Amino acid sequence: MITFDSDFENGSLDRAIKLGENWYHLCLRPDTWYWFHCRIRGCKGKEIIFQFTCSPDIKSPGYEEGKGRWEFGEGVYNRPVVSYDKKAWEKVGRIEQDVQLPGTFRFRQTFREDEAYICYSYPYTYSDLTAWLETLVGNPLVSREAIGKTRNGLDQPCLTLTANQETRDLVAIIAREDADEVTTSFAVEGMVSVLLSEEASRALDKYVFEIVPMVSIDGVVAGSTFSGGYGFHTARWQESPSPPEIENVKQAVAGWAAQGYRFVLAGKMHGGQCIPKPGSGHMDIRTNDPRLRDVLTSTVDEYYHPRAQDLSLGFPGRYERYLYEEYGVRVTFSNHAQGEDPDGVRGYGRGLMRAILTYLSSA
Repeated sequence: MITFDSDFENGSLDRAIKLGENWYHLCLRPDTWYWFHCRIRGCKGKEIIFQFTCSPDIKSPGYEEGKGRWEFGEGVYNRPVVSYDKKAWEKVGRIEQDVQLPGTFRFRQTFREDEAYICYSYPYTYSDLTAWLETLVGNPLVSREAIGKTRNGLDQPCLTLTANQETRDLVAIIAREDADEVTTSFAVEGMVSVLLSEEASRALDKYVFEIVPMVSIDGVVAGSTFSGGYGFHTARWQESPSPPEIENVKQAVAGWAAQGYRFVLAGKMHGGQCIPKPGSGHMDIRTNDPRLRDVLTSTVDEYYHPRAQDLSLGFPGRYERYLYEEYGVRVTFSNHAQGEDPDGVRGYGRGLMRAILTYLSSA
C-alpha cells in the first residue's frame, strides 16, 4: 500500500488524493502556496504520476498560479527532486503543465526503494545548517554564538569571522529572512568558504564579519513557509516587538553598536525558491550605493552573474531601512542568489563574496 506523510523536519503537505492507479494529487498546505516536501512509502519499482496545483492567491506579477516558480520563457525551468536518504537528491526527469487546469503541474517518477522523499526543490533544513556549522568548529578564524532563541525555542546562530579581535570595522550580513528562499543557505556556505581562504586574509585582518545564516528558522522547520507561522511574513522590522527571530537580530545589532563597531557594509541574502537553469530567476544586486553596485556587478564568472539594480530605502520593514534609520548605515545591499544546483549556488556565494572583498579593498 502506498502512503504519504510529512511528519519530519521541513515536511510540508496537506494530503495526497488518489486519482487513479499509481496517480496522486499532492494537495499543498495553504500557507506554502507552491512548496511541498513529503515522504512516500510502498513505492519501490512503481512508476507513479504526481500532480499538484499552486495557489492562485499569489498576486505578485509573474507569480500568478505558480508561474514564477515553474515557467521561464517557453519552458519549465524547475523540477522537483527525489531522495532516499534526505542527503543525495536527484531531479525528476520532466515536469509538464496542465494547460486546462491553471497552476497545475504533473511529473512522474519510478522509485528504486520502498521509501523516498519528494521535495519541490533541493531542501536546506535547520539540521543541515547545524551540521555545516559543526564543520567550522576549531577554526581559529571563526566563533559561533546563539543570538537568541526562536518562538519554538531553537538557537539562532551567528558566525563571527575575523583575524583581528581589536578591529571595530564591521560587515554585517543576514540570510534566509524568508524561509522559502532555500538558495540563500547554499550561497552562505560559498561566501564563508571564501572568507576562510587565503584570498580573504587581508580583509579578515581589517574587518570583522558577522553573519546570521538563517533568520526564519521556525519557518524552515515548519516546511519553508514564507510566514514562519506569523500570519503574513516574518521580516517585520518596523514592529516593536518584531517576531523573535527578527528581534534577536535587532538585539545583536544593538550589541555591536554598543561595543563601538562601525558598520562599513551591511547586506541581506535573499534567494530563489528553486534552483533552475543558469541565467534564469532572480540573480540581482540591489544597493543604495552606486559605487557598491558597480563593484558587485562588475565581476562575472561561471556562477556569479547578477543584474544591477538600485535599492530604494523608501520601503518600510526592510533590514536595510532599519539599519539606516536606527544606526545611520548608508552602505547596504540586498541580493537574490541562484544557480543550477546546490554547488552552483555555493559558487554564486563565492563570487559575491569575492566582489565584496574587492569593494572593501578600495573602501
